[in-house]
Amino acid sequence: MTLNLNFLRSVGFNLLAVGVLPLLRLLLGAVLRLAPPTDFQPPAYLHEQYDFVVVGGGSAGSVLASRLSEEAAWRVLLVETGPPQPPDTFVPAFSVLQYLPGYPNLFRYETIPQQNALINSVGQVKHVKHITNTSFVFPFCHKVRFPFLIHITNDAKCYQLPLSSQAAVLLSGRVLGGSSSVNGMLYSRGNKRDYDGWEALGNPGWGYESVLPYFIKSEDLQNRPPPESERFHGSGGPLGVTQIPPMPMSRQFVLAGQQLGYKVIDPAGPEQLGFPFMDAFTIRGGMRSSTADAFLRPAASRPNLHVLHSATVTQILFDKKRRAKGVLLEHKGKEVHVAARREVVLSAGALGSPHLLLLSGVGPSQHLREHKVKVVRHLPGVGQNLHDHVSILGLTWIIPQAAGGDAPALPYTLEDFTHYIESRDGALARPPADVHNAWVKASPGGDPLWPDIQMLYIGVTFAQDYGIFTPAAYNLDAYKTKSYFGEVFGAKGFSIRPILLHPKSRGSLTLRSRDLRDPPVVDLAYLSHPDDVATLVDGIKLALALGNTSALRHDLGATFFDKPLPECASKPRGSDAYWSCYVRHMSSTFLHLGGSCKMGNDSDPLAVVDHRLRVRGVSGLRVVDASVMPFVTSGNTNAAVIMVAERAADLIKQRWRA
Repeated sequence: MTLNLNFLRSVGFNLLAVGVLPLLRLLLGAVLRLAPPTDFQPPAYLHEQYDFVVVGGGSAGSVLASRLSEEAAWRVLLVETGPPQPPDTFVPAFSVLQYLPGYPNLFRYETIPQQNALINSVGQVKHVKHITNTSFVFPFCHKVRFPFLIHITNDAKCYQLPLSSQAAVLLSGRVLGGSSSVNGMLYSRGNKRDYDGWEALGNPGWGYESVLPYFIKSEDLQNRPPPESERFHGSGGPLGVTQIPPMPMSRQFVLAGQQLGYKVIDPAGPEQLGFPFMDAFTIRGGMRSSTADAFLRPAASRPNLHVLHSATVTQILFDKKRRAKGVLLEHKGKEVHVAARREVVLSAGALGSPHLLLLSGVGPSQHLREHKVKVVRHLPGVGQNLHDHVSILGLTWIIPQAAGGDAPALPYTLEDFTHYIESRDGALARPPADVHNAWVKASPGGDPLWPDIQMLYIGVTFAQDYGIFTPAAYNLDAYKTKSYFGEVFGAKGFSIRPILLHPKSRGSLTLRSRDLRDPPVVDLAYLSHPDDVATLVDGIKLALALGNTSALRHDLGATFFDKPLPECASKPRGSDAYWSCYVRHMSSTFLHLGGSCKMGNDSDPLAVVDHRLRVRGVSGLRVVDASVMPFVTSGNTNAAVIMVAERAADLIKQRWRA
């Protein structure tokens, strides 16, 4: 059998995760003096009944459990599949580790092959096939289990889980704090027109002026904002937010935006369109501020709050009146029934929440019957309206070796580590690369102040690491990456990634079987709407215009890597047809999924929850996470999810305080 380069790359990173990561965590735990994971020690016993059972301890669930347990008379149980945060997740610079294949604290969902996008991508696990002559390929195959790559069955045979193509690998946090514990930490609220748009779709109370107080309530801004945006920020809230000044190269990116006529803005301020002078990150005191650390840890000692991690809810239980009466969960190999006196709140994320609803009998009735799931409530919108921001990889500019300023090199130096241990400052206290974001209007038409593209500047090229890490992090085919970028491997420079903020393409999540252990069938239908391709082409043109400004071209000596993508070489270089082809080949998920349990009114056939986030047609059940967003916000979604949870906590308190 011949093993291809993509497989070998995945095996290598899996071995790194299995062999090196535990040692790194042990070392970090010893030297950083972190708050002990025993803060989240599972309860000595579970009550038979709680007032509220929150399913999922991620970005939303941790907030909800903290806020609901403020009411001392309410018993609250939070159930999370993953463990407490490991030490590496607290160090901002180590957030790069979470993109490695084999990183253990992630859910990995794989889409079906995409017909219109991700053509140069490879997935990970799809089918199981028997490998012949395994003793030659892996002489120790029967002794070692490679996560996500090798499966050993009871008959001691070794199987390879092959890599599928044109599939997106969708990551989400399998840890307390969820994706807030493993994401890139950018704090982006979106645009006020996002929330006004939600309200216009029949969701009163979700307009911008209504949700702004919840952003302010949760925020603990570590810097002093400019006077014009001071009223939009909060201090003293649970969530640490730090605005980080740009480095010399990203300062030129901001200047390039100004040269194209964009204003320097605070994206949380009056208007989002423009180039921030400083990006904001969920970092406080040099450490990641996840919802587990910011919201849940201070509440963990409350006697009325039980945090049960490393446990999985397998079903929501209903009575004959379609009221959610509790959950069925698995913990330490045992099945446990837990009753909910008031409500079950589902916060398992844009993929986990619709999946659990379907398994519990809430969804399209015909689909449920096909999988022999007892129908509790016919709700055709469960799992529909699923969508994601789409980013374009590979746009690269090369600069002379002397023009890079003081951008940090990777790996970090011993001095960086000792400085961070002593002061929680320096290179390890910020994201792992020189990154900067901007929000622009690339296509004509529509509201001129509602950006349609997010520009992500990264102060390294797509080829700077010689094709070792970058293709694996973005699931790009290793052969195609080497063929295209090989001649500039190791070259210094930067890349710009246009990100589609308002996709019109819509996908779905459906059951593969009625077994929770079988991942759902996920189809994002990326770029199935032609307008999405056209907007991304306009985004590429704007990125090229930025690269052609004097701030980047003259001051840095930046030269665009204009080698034609081989798969698109037949198209006229620089034409819309060429860039459309490029978009379809070099597109990628940006891991900002939402919409699969859509919030809407009675006239919307795909609405799953109402404006108070109550699941339609049943009682005692709400959904609170990114899945309720009618459409995803104009930026990274974590801050918006935290806002949704803050507002949901108030809605629940208003209902039950009476």
